[in-house]
Amino acid sequence: MNNVGKIWDSEEVDKLIKELNKLIDIDQICEKHQRQVGGVKARIKKLLDDPIKSNKLINVASIIIT
Repeated sequence: MNNVGKIWDSEEVDKLIKELNKLIDIDQICEKHQRQVGGVKARIKKLLDDPIKSNKLINVASIIIT
């Protein structure tokens, strides 16, 4: 996992939003971004707390973070 601990840049966040809107499995997202599940879940939570970025998430109700 090459990106573990690295800051998420805007391009990577945009890719994450697109993947979430396509309902891509979190394990596949982790693999594509080379990040651990905890890091991806933390970024998703941050997106959901952001009033501007959360509006970009089409399937917010489908996102389950456990």
